Amino acid sequence: MVDHQLPGLDQILAASVPSPSAGEPFSQAEKELLNYLLTSPAERSHVKSATGDQTSWKSLAKRFLYWARVARVLGMNQFRARSDGQLKQKVKDDNKKKSC
Repeated sequence: MVDHQLPGLDQILAASVPSPSAGEPFSQAEKELLNYLLTSPAERSHVKSATGDQTSWKSLAKRFLYWARVARVLGMNQFRARSDGQLKQKVKDDNKKKSC
């Protein structure tokens, strides 16, 4: 049986998530997390700008890091500490691919 309880906040905040090396592509798990953060109504409420009509990339980067830390504590190593600029660029690149 799998235990689905989240680790304690102290464990989460103490978890170290490495930064990506230059040009390191997003892992599949990172892509899925980013998509979830952008499409889940519960998560969208955390990453909207003050006006509510745009994404706050700094808030998104904080949420991404939080969940990357949770994953790290749970033994998953495929996440990197992505900056708000990296996340924004990834979404921009993905949207460009979809429109082609």
